Order: sequence, then C-alpha cells, then structure tokens
Amino acid sequence: MKSYVSVMCLVSMLCCFVLMNQMSGAAAYDTNKDKREEVVRINALTAEHEKIIVDVHNKLRRQEGASDMEKLSYNSKIAALAQTWSQGCVFDHGNPPFNQADIGYAELSQNIFISTDPTFRADDAVLEWYKEKADFFYDEVQCTVGKMCGHYTAVTWAKINQVGCGVTFCPFASGYTDAYLFVCNYAPVGNYEGEKPFKKGPACSKCNSGSFFCNDNLCDSSCTTEGDSCKCSAACQHCGKVTGSCKCDCIPGSRGVDCADVCEDKDPLCGANPGFPQSYCDSADPEWAFIRDSCPKMCNICKGGDLSACKA
Repeated sequence: MKSYVSVMCLVSMLCCFVLMNQMSGAAAYDTNKDKREEVVRINALTAEHEKIIVDVHNKLRRQEGASDMEKLSYNSKIAALAQTWSQGCVFDHGNPPFNQADIGYAELSQNIFISTDPTFRADDAVLEWYKEKADFFYDEVQCTVGKMCGHYTAVTWAKINQVGCGVTFCPFASGYTDAYLFVCNYAPVGNYEGEKPFKKGPACSKCNSGSFFCNDNLCDSSCTTEGDSCKCSAACQHCGKVTGSCKCDCIPGSRGVDCADVCEDKDPLCGANPGFPQSYCDSADPEWAFIRDSCPKMCNICKGGDLSACKA
C-alpha cells in the first residue's frame, strides 16, 4: 500500500504547498538582515523551534475528536534527515539515503513547504497544512476535486508519534528565489491513500499502542503510571479487564487492543487445504505479511472462546 503523500506529491509539484508573502505575526525567525544571515549560516532549527513544532502539531491533533490520536514527540534522527534534504534546495519530497538500523524506521511520511516570506514561521507552515481540512471529507475519505488534503492527513495521522523537521534558506530553490524550504518527517510511516487518518470517539479509548494512558486528550505511551498528566482511559470490551499498566487483558474469544474484536479467522482459506497453512504465520516473506491479521486464530495470536455473556 502506498503512502498518500507519495501518491499525491511525487506525481505533481502542485500538491506541495507554496506560500508567497501571505503570513503575518511575530517571526520565529528574526527578520533583520544580520539575524537572517545567521539562519542561513546555521541552517537548522533551534530547540525553541522544535518545541513550537511539536506543540502546534499536538494542539491541532487533540482537537480532532479522535479516539486513537497519539501524542507527538520530537525525533532528532528523522529531523537530521529532513534538515539534510532541505539543504538540497529542491522543492520535492525525499530523504537522503538512511539505514533502518540507525533511524529505527524503514520508511517515513513527509510534508514539505516553501515560502518567500521573510517572516516565515515553522508553526505557520503547519497551520497552513492543517487548513486543508476544509476540503477533506472524513466519511468518504476524499478531498474536494482540484484541492489538496494530503498535508492535513499527514499532520493528523493518528498512528504517528514522532516528528522531526528541518529548514534551509535557499537563494534558489526549484524556481523560487530567497525562499525558506521547510521539511517535516513523520514516523512510523502512515498517511495511506483511502484510509481514514484517525478514528472518531472518546479520547484515548482506541490507542494503537495498547496502552490507554491519556495526556490532554492524546494517547501517551510514555506514561507508566496514572498521575496528573497521565489518566487511564481504557474502555475494555467483551469483559476484558484493565491492567495496572492501563492495558486491556482480553478473555478467550476476543482480541485487539481494547478486546473489541472477536477472535476468529477472517479468511476461509486460513488453515484450509488448499489454502493458507499455519507455517505461513511466521513467514518472513512480505507477500504473506497479511496472514497474521487475516488468520489470528490459526496463528495463535488469540484464543477462541464463548463471548455470549459479554457485550462488545
């Protein structure tokens, strides 16, 4: 399955947001000549900018009314990739070559932005991406014809929990002069075409990590115990029990992070002959990666049982 960003933005430069002298407000980058030249020499975001980027992302993410929205934290490794890519001054998606063992991820999602406004702010770029929400139809998972929505869905993709960005002042960048090229990488990879960016529902009731600690309406897997900023919001289904680590312990017959799914094979070929043998469950071949999800009972991911006395 291809990332929505790559499908949209590698096909056409038109999908990559351009802002030409439209932003206002106090600049995160000082606009006087000496300070501007300093930004060009450093070609990097400061710790203060990094905090602003994380904060604005999380502010926008928590207002979506999502049940599975993860809290973002800053990742310096994927930020270094974004910074290196921005220094190429090419207004297109990509990253320099990287080793999965070093970064921790095989693939990344990405948003890019270019601005000729001398008062460029990184948080304004994120807000411009988010404005695409106005053209996104959540239920249909579609965008208004002729409009862009992929940047919005990247910002609000529930399963990502890492962000890292870079910026470079480019004398020339793909036809633009004196422009700031801003790049944000996201992990783990997401933003897939045809999939909803998040699930709607009570905050932190469907956290993908399986830990239902909630920090200001965002799933926070860094929480280990309940406290002032970590509230356990687990809502276990099918008679599942909440553990001390705010996870759901499912009874036989149910599965999933909140025990809402029934333990059953989804494909009639699971365990059939001809069909999918149990040996496929542990196959390293990407072709059979779907087996564990399609045949959870056959693969012993869950145990069958009677759920008649338990409501989902």
